[in-house]
Amino acid sequence: TVFAGTRLDDLAAYAAKYGLSGLEFSCGIPGSVGGAVVMNAGAFGGSMEQVVCRTRYIDSKGQSRVLDGRDHRFGYRQSFFSEHRDAVITEVTLLLEPLDRRVVYEQMSDYAWNRYQKQPLAEPSAGSAFRRPEGNFAGALISEAGMKGYTRGRAGVSDLHAGFIINHGGASASEIAQIFLDVRDAVFQQTGIRLIPEVRFIGAWEEDDGIRSLIC
Repeated sequence: TVFAGTRLDDLAAYAAKYGLSGLEFSCGIPGSVGGAVVMNAGAFGGSMEQVVCRTRYIDSKGQSRVLDGRDHRFGYRQSFFSEHRDAVITEVTLLLEPLDRRVVYEQMSDYAWNRYQKQPLAEPSAGSAFRRPEGNFAGALISEAGMKGYTRGRAGVSDLHAGFIINHGGASASEIAQIFLDVRDAVFQQTGIRLIPEVRFIGAWEEDDGIRSLIC
C-alpha cells in the first residue's frame, strides 16, 4: 500500500530494488500514483489496471471509502475516478510479483531507452496529448495530416513524436489549447477521425467554445 501522492516512477524504482515486477511499464511516466489510477496510465502493454487491487479515497461528502478489484471500472485511460471527479484518492494497494531484480531492471532500462529514442523528453510537455483511436495511433494520424512539427505562437507539435504538444518557451495555456484544437481539426478534416485529448483541461474554459468542445 502506498500514498496516492507518491511519484509513480519512484515507486517503480523502489519495486525494482526489491525484486517486485509489475510496474516496469511505468518507468518514465510522470505524475503520481493516484493520478495514474484515475487515468489508468499505461505503456508497453502494461497498465495500472493490471496491478491495482484496492484504492482508498474520500468521496464528495468527506467520507472515507474503498474500491476493490473490478469496482475500479478500468478502461482505456479511464476509471471509476475519471467519472467521479470529486473523489480524492488517498492510498493505493498494488499486487506485484516477485522476480529477479536484474530482470526487472533490464526491462525498465529497455523501456527507458525506447522512450528516449522516440519521445521529446528534453522538452516540456504534458506527455501523450491525445488518446489512441481504436485501430490506429494518434501520432501517425497527426503526421499524416501534416501537423508534425507544426507551431503556433510559443507552442507546437513535436517534430520527434507527433503525439506530443510542446511548450517552446513561455507558451500560455491558451496557446497550448489552440494547438490541441488545430491538430484535432486537421486530423478530422484529413481522416474523419476526431481525436480526444488524453490530458485534462483545468480552469475557466467555459466561455471558450473551442476548448469546451475539447473537454466535452
